Amino acid sequence: MKKLKLIFNSIFIVLLFACNNNSSGSNHQNAIEFSRPSTQVFYLADGYVGVLEGRTVKFYNGRQFSFSYQQGKDWNIPNDVDEVFYLADGYVGVREGRTVKFYNGRQFSFSYQQGKDWNIPNDVDEVFYLADGYVGVREGRTVKFYSGRQFSFSYQQGKDWTIPNGVDQVFYLSDGYVGVREGKTVKFYNGRQFSFSYEQGKDWNISNGVDQVFYLADGYVGVREGKTVKFYNGRQFSFSYEQGKDWNY
Repeated sequence: MKKLKLIFNSIFIVLLFACNNNSSGSNHQNAIEFSRPSTQVFYLADGYVGVLEGRTVKFYNGRQFSFSYQQGKDWNIPNDVDEVFYLADGYVGVREGRTVKFYNGRQFSFSYQQGKDWNIPNDVDEVFYLADGYVGVREGRTVKFYSGRQFSFSYQQGKDWTIPNGVDQVFYLSDGYVGVREGKTVKFYNGRQFSFSYEQGKDWNISNGVDQVFYLADGYVGVREGKTVKFYNGRQFSFSYEQGKDWNY
């Protein structure tokens, strides 16, 4: 009887240990599954660039590619973040899941705009601002457009854009042009009046690794790989590399 009891206790301890290991592995797997992007770089206006790491945004004055850190102006976002995007007139959107909260970022104050949260009805891979109050919401290869004037965000019926190729990122340039990145290749579309005609022969094959592409102003584009950003002059879709202007933040 004592021998049988000893065997039973040994089996129980082994099972308990196995269950604990499985539970820990499951928790670890869930933690990885729900982790958010660690870094994002985005352009604001007047030469300023924001770097999101976790829930903190640091700001840099990037005029003439100098990128001087703006001491004491860090913005600690109170909620979790999937992405941050600049709209216009100092306003910034912070997306968590399908909800976007807006902040007035003039003079780096970032005051929350109470009562203006936008709950996107569909699943979201990314949100990007175009111009004139319009915002694009991408889910997979489909982009839906909303007019966001006065934070009302009315859906633009019949103007959905189905991107014909694979997509890693969509970003707006200027004058109605939109870039669609798949891996290290960017294709361009003329999106005036939501037509999105493909610009034949203007594909841009980026020679280095790519984590993110973002538009600045005056034709310049930044390509981030890790914590290094390289800059290109994209006027007339030439994309010439700006030698000696790499930014390591």
